[in-house]
Amino acid sequence: MSIFEYNEELHIQMERKGAWAEGYAEGIQQRRCQIAKVMLDANEPLEKILRYSGLSPEEIERLQSQ
Repeated sequence: MSIFEYNEELHIQMERKGAWAEGYAEGIQQRRCQIAKVMLDANEPLEKILRYSGLSPEEIERLQSQ
């Protein structure tokens, strides 16, 4: 394997790891929003939604307006 091929393979692996991490983080954020929506529908207090969802007050406000 030449140095060019090695660098190319390394670059591809790094892109895959970055895409995986980005997808994973996006999935976690979606799950947090789902939790907050369920809690909002159940009329849970804002403090409790903040604690359990991990979302910011602004993000929860955005969910309420949807």
